[in-house]
Amino acid sequence: MSEPATLPAPGELFADRFQIECGLGGGFESQVLGAIDRETGRRVAIKCWTGDHAEQAVASVRAFMRLAYESGLYEHPNLLEVFTAEFENGTGYCVTEWLEGSTLARQLTQSRPAPLQDVFEHVLPCMRAIAEAHAAGIVHGDIRPGHIFLCRATRHRPARPQVFDFGRGMPVFQELRALKRPTLDSACHYTSPEQLQSALVDARSDQYGFGLLLYEMLAGELPFTADNGNDLALEIVAGAARPLAELRPSLPPGLSEIVARAMAVDPDERFEDLLGLIAALEPFDPRYASGASIGLEQADYRVRLQPAYSAPGLDAYDW
Repeated sequence: MSEPATLPAPGELFADRFQIECGLGGGFESQVLGAIDRETGRRVAIKCWTGDHAEQAVASVRAFMRLAYESGLYEHPNLLEVFTAEFENGTGYCVTEWLEGSTLARQLTQSRPAPLQDVFEHVLPCMRAIAEAHAAGIVHGDIRPGHIFLCRATRHRPARPQVFDFGRGMPVFQELRALKRPTLDSACHYTSPEQLQSALVDARSDQYGFGLLLYEMLAGELPFTADNGNDLALEIVAGAARPLAELRPSLPPGLSEIVARAMAVDPDERFEDLLGLIAALEPFDPRYASGASIGLEQADYRVRLQPAYSAPGLDAYDW
């Protein structure tokens, strides 16, 4: 195992181009830095990998970028824009647009269960974006509240939800997952049953992730709550979540069953694709019922954060 490279500190120059401003958070495999691109003057976020699999991570992001360019998804308003991905001096990194707002994960700590309107405003645009990605051959592979960012409005762009941390469903990353896939003692709350049983994920895994996300937002709690990996994995594979209608009886009739189908243990028992799930959900959207236009460009989307604005450096990207 190689020795991890040291990441730059605030005030230092990274890759001879990026002036580091702050750390934005990170996890076991990566760290995210806030920086100024000295060539463009643009504020950016830089995700860095320093372990043995940094090169594979960069290759996975590049594969995503290639497909995004080819399919016209590169500047999709509900997908994080990635500018470049490089590997040098033992460090892999990708440079993305800078977001201001808060992750959905943070929002859920402040509002449980979520109001029905918030659920549709936050999740449906992301579902549509991922459905377009699926059509282009792109699978996200890790849908969770920490990978959806609720962007506040800026001078040039409206408030919107945005999905980030693509790449886990790309072939290069799946080869890596085969080496370190979730096991009975390392499952997390957002692991799909098929991820526990095989190394590969496909578009149906993203559907499961959205089903679990809907459950969490509507119920105010996760469907599986064991406090150790082994018991949690057994709960996920059994799929015996308490029906949403029992936890929140005020939900419209039929909504609980739609979420349960998206979360089916057997991928073949879920909706045929995300478009099918979206079509089943749309009649429950308060804006749909009122006859309002809810297309991507016309969506009446408002981010209601508590507090009203959380600086990215404090909130941190949950990559």
